[in-house]
Amino acid sequence: MKTFMSKICICLLVFLSAFLSGCDDHDDVKLASLADVLYQAVWNATETVYNEDGSIALQDTYIFQFLSESRGEIVERDDSGNLAWTSEFDYEIHDNIVTFKGGWVGQWLVVEYTHDKVILQTYSPQKYVLTLERQK
Repeated sequence: MKTFMSKICICLLVFLSAFLSGCDDHDDVKLASLADVLYQAVWNATETVYNEDGSIALQDTYIFQFLSESRGEIVERDDSGNLAWTSEFDYEIHDNIVTFKGGWVGQWLVVEYTHDKVILQTYSPQKYVLTLERQK
């Protein structure tokens, strides 16, 4: 009887361990597509250009507005906060590549994205990183 109870206890422990290890807090969370995240949103954008040694060569800030599923606008302000210029761009998203044409150009790899932050990267020939943070 004692061995029978031991076997039942071991089986229960194995079952509970397997059951609990399969649980994940993020199982029900599904992130929207990048197109849905970008569409009709305004983003604070920081473009960082890196030297070959990894140090920052240049950093600029913009406002990106994704006005439709294929068109957007960039706004740049001067150091005083006044409007410096605006420019329109077209964009397409294919898998993890965003292709810009017009006022912003190039094929940018999606490094990561959430609802509030998108990081894109390209080499031309230096490393460029574009970090977009959703305006609240």
